Amino acid sequence: MCPRRYSRIPISRYLGDGESISEQLENVNVVSVYRLVVHPNFSPIDVNVRFILEEGWGAADRLRFWTDMGAEIKEDQPLALVLSPLFEPSLIIRRYVPGENVLLHVHISQEGEIEILCNDRDFAWRYPRGLFLHCPPSFHTEEELEIHEEWSRDPRVYAMFLGMLHSAQGWHRTRFH
Repeated sequence: MCPRRYSRIPISRYLGDGESISEQLENVNVVSVYRLVVHPNFSPIDVNVRFILEEGWGAADRLRFWTDMGAEIKEDQPLALVLSPLFEPSLIIRRYVPGENVLLHVHISQEGEIEILCNDRDFAWRYPRGLFLHCPPSFHTEEELEIHEEWSRDPRVYAMFLGMLHSAQGWHRTRFH
């Protein structure tokens, strides 16, 4: 377990003073992002769709399966390098809850590693439990997981989270909300 340095960092801390993503990354004002890396000792990983429906789903939320596009990533494209894990086959779940001041990003690689980025430690634990554990058909439990947690100040993690936040906020403000 990581020390409880923070429980939640407000979304506003990640947004700066109205700066663009590029300006924020250039200023290297990295704000910690809560990161869980989970290795289940089971397969398949079931996604509890009923939990998603019960929790609610908004215009900014995403459930995406990324296929292998064979895209070449050039070294002079720093944001593309940061996002390169998304260019490999994987499942992405993004949940943006403005009323709770929370953004959660879940990335499940084809190897089964689950990476969770969030600005709220408690939400980062609660939401994946509902998504992956204690549900039919297997009713898996936390004891079947190897978990590493941290409040990360890694610029790549921060850039990934910042990009997801800006995208979520853009969709949240649309007429589809």
